[in-house]
Amino acid sequence: FEEEKKIPLAFSSRWCSYSSGPVLAAWAFAKLGIADIALFQKLAKEVERNHHSLQPLHIANLCWSFATLGIEQDDFLAIISRLSINMITQFNPQQLTNLAWTFARFEMRDVLLFSAIQNQTSCTLAEFVPEGLSKIVWSLAKINYCHDSFLDAVLIQAHRLVDIFDGQSLSTLLWAMAQLNYPGTVPLDPLINRIAALAKTFSSQSLANIIWSLAILQPDSPIDWSDLLSLANTRIDELSDEGITQIYHATFLVPGIQLDTNLRCRCDRVFEQRKKHKPQSNSFEEMIARQFDRLNINYETQFFFEGYFIDIKINFNNRKYALECDGTRFHYVNEGTDSRRFGHDVLKEKILTKSGFTVIRISDKDYINIKQPAKWFRNLLSKHDHSM
Repeated sequence: FEEEKKIPLAFSSRWCSYSSGPVLAAWAFAKLGIADIALFQKLAKEVERNHHSLQPLHIANLCWSFATLGIEQDDFLAIISRLSINMITQFNPQQLTNLAWTFARFEMRDVLLFSAIQNQTSCTLAEFVPEGLSKIVWSLAKINYCHDSFLDAVLIQAHRLVDIFDGQSLSTLLWAMAQLNYPGTVPLDPLINRIAALAKTFSSQSLANIIWSLAILQPDSPIDWSDLLSLANTRIDELSDEGITQIYHATFLVPGIQLDTNLRCRCDRVFEQRKKHKPQSNSFEEMIARQFDRLNINYETQFFFEGYFIDIKINFNNRKYALECDGTRFHYVNEGTDSRRFGHDVLKEKILTKSGFTVIRISDKDYINIKQPAKWFRNLLSKHDHSM
């Protein structure tokens, strides 16, 4: 079975005839790492036909199996969402975690489902273990849906469990809090203290996540940056390109701290490669760029700087501006219903400002209300110019 990495079709077909057959088949294939697309399509259809018999345990295991193998079936997930919302109070913490992780893994922003998950998690927080807590918040951060009151409650529970947090769960939770730009109602001190205790057990990516998150969250607790960076230097060969970039961007903002020569050289190589893959401007950015053509103002789209691509770099009266064109879904917490920007945007703006750019942000929601955009941008640049 394991050696062949497949189940004969006749066997799998007979297996699917039992009420829990699709669940068992999906789980077995996922455990073996066999992404048999044809079989999983068959399993999804079988679930769609017999979904009324599914219970939270079945749903959680199916979700985990499809997400683990990266097999996305939209009709199947739509049924799973509807069923889960109707019986959400029956889900235990592990089942809630599997459900949230699956939809976040496939970047399916189902607000009704995630609202139900968040509410049920709030009711059962005392039953969660660190891994479940961190994965729930990670999922909410990935799909951009979360309430600050929920994050407060999660952190309070995390304080109670802090002594049993491992490195992976701690880094995942802090990354999610940073990405959601947590306003800091509940102090992070116990988690910061746990970092020191676990430092040498962190994987290379967990370490990069920790350093990046702390730079954004800016906790009141003292942080031993030297120890964290020294540890990162010993893992330089294990760090991914993204991990190297995270560490560089974080240390850019820490006074008195500089990258080790080896980390700096590795970062330079990463940036040289990234610079070669200039992204295509989207329609919103192109629409704004045309206004500067009309004004005859010098600009450059997707300008590379310190590992970032600036949407539109503008030169005006010997000053440099970074114009960031923000789609509300991808740059603002809760798709713009909250004025808070995502953590990665906050960090980017701080780095650009420290480097001498004047950063101007324009959201798609604000832009549609501008009657004469070219004139509006001319006045905006002049206003910034005169204020300096």
